[in-house]
Amino acid sequence: MRIASSNKQYVNEIRFDGVHISDQSLDLLSEKMTNLYSQIQSLSGSHTLNVVFDFNFLSVRSRRLIGRFLIGISNYCTANSEKKVSVEWRYDYMDDDMKELGLAYAESSNLNFVFVGTEPNSLSKAV
Repeated sequence: MRIASSNKQYVNEIRFDGVHISDQSLDLLSEKMTNLYSQIQSLSGSHTLNVVFDFNFLSVRSRRLIGRFLIGISNYCTANSEKKVSVEWRYDYMDDDMKELGLAYAESSNLNFVFVGTEPNSLSKAV
């Protein structure tokens, strides 16, 4: 799993990507999501945080963790309307399960989702 961040003038971007998130990686994922929550709380003005998810596989436990995280962020942004978060859900365009998972997350949260179907190429993703 690779987690990276980049700052642009008006957009902060956090990427969660890799071939898969297994149950063994949950502590790291949880820690990074906690840090991300802190970043969202510190957003000000016209800044928007873009969260990118790009995985080939997510374990059941990691799916639940991500779902709870997105709902928590959605609730926080609803209560603090000046906080803006968007989600880019990247998936192999042939993987209906990952696409449907992203759609379920979008439906259960009030966050703006963008869906990007990509060509299958797991070799380009970090583990």
